[in-house]
Amino acid sequence: TLSGRSSKLNGPYWRRSIRPGDLTTFGREQQLRSGARGSAFDFETVSDAGGTKHFFGQHGSGDAGSLIEHRLSPDGQWYASRKVIDGGPTRKACVRGGKPRGCNRFAIARVTASPDGRLHLVWGYSEASLSGKCRVDAGYCDHDLYYAVSADNGASWKNLRGDAVRRAPAAPIAHD
Repeated sequence: TLSGRSSKLNGPYWRRSIRPGDLTTFGREQQLRSGARGSAFDFETVSDAGGTKHFFGQHGSGDAGSLIEHRLSPDGQWYASRKVIDGGPTRKACVRGGKPRGCNRFAIARVTASPDGRLHLVWGYSEASLSGKCRVDAGYCDHDLYYAVSADNGASWKNLRGDAVRRAPAAPIAHD
C-alpha cells in the first residue's frame, strides 16, 4: 500500500504483505524516503514493460495539487520521486473582475499500460476547488482534461500529436 498523511510534511508511507493477497502478513508502515516530502493521495498504479511499478498521486501539503510519481523497482527498491504534472499555487488563476487573484490548481490522474508496453496518462485539473464553489468571471473554476503517452517506461511523455515532449524529472508537464 502507499498512503498519504493529513497535512504533515513527513509522508507518504508504504507497507507490503509477505504473501500476496494475505492481509494478515502486512509489515509495519514505513516512511517513503524518496525525495518528495509531504502528504499525497488519490494514487493510481501501473506496471511498465520492465516490471517497475509506477504510483501516480496528487501531492497534498508541500506542493499541493501537483501530480507526483513514486516508482518501485522489480527488486523492491524505491527510486527517487518525480513531479510529473505541475499544479499548486499560481498567480494567473482564479480570474474575477478581469484580474487573476491566484489560487491552487489541482491535478488528478489515471494511468494504464497498453499491450505494446506504452504508458497512457490522462489527467484533469481544476482551479481552487472541485466542489463548484469557485467565484470567478466564468462562473466556474477553470478546468480541463489532458492526455500524454510514454514509450520509454515514463522517462518522457508526449502529447498525442507527438510535438510536445517532457523528460522526467527535468521538466514536469505544465497544466496547459
